[in-house]
Amino acid sequence: MPISPSSMINQYKFEDEPEQRDVFITVDDPESHITAIETFITYRVLTKTSRGEFDSSEYEVRRRYQDFLWLRSRLEEAHPTLIIPPLPEKFIMKGMVERFSEEFIETRRKALHKFLNRIADHPTLTFNEDFKIFLTVQAWELSSHKKQGPGLLSRMGQTVRAVASSVRGGGVKNRPEVFTEMNNYMQTFSQKISVLDKIAQRIYKEER
Repeated sequence: MPISPSSMINQYKFEDEPEQRDVFITVDDPESHITAIETFITYRVLTKTSRGEFDSSEYEVRRRYQDFLWLRSRLEEAHPTLIIPPLPEKFIMKGMVERFSEEFIETRRKALHKFLNRIADHPTLTFNEDFKIFLTVQAWELSSHKKQGPGLLSRMGQTVRAVASSVRGGGVKNRPEVFTEMNNYMQTFSQKISVLDKIAQRIYKEER
């Protein structure tokens, strides 16, 4: 029996913290790739999860540094009021200049591992759709997804969050209570828009 949209919405929770950790990520096995135009390193990203929205309990993909940059950029766009975990510098970290040295690669691997697990532990970022895509799809699928812009509902949610942020952080002290109520309403509305967008994308994929 098909699940109604209202039932699907009720499956999502908006608690401040998840009940328990259900996504475990490991970044390891760096590999060097040499092409006619560039040399780069990819890392294996292993994911184990018990979440129902994932089609499998385990995933193994390979990602390069620019993929991590893309993920962080999408998280910043989708969640402008949240602090997104940092990434290591692209070339120079802790005084190291040679980006293909074993020491540099290992330092970066540890930083990327920490970055993904901080997202996985975050009560909001962990449910971001781009984060799920990053963890699950193969490299060619990720490249295709990068070329797609966010859906209409996602863009609406981003706009609402931006307005809510301006209402909350305009620098005016002792705002009337109506502003606080407006901000709370817009934050809740933004969350519901995000949920509806996820449901729409899920229904679209199931009907293809």
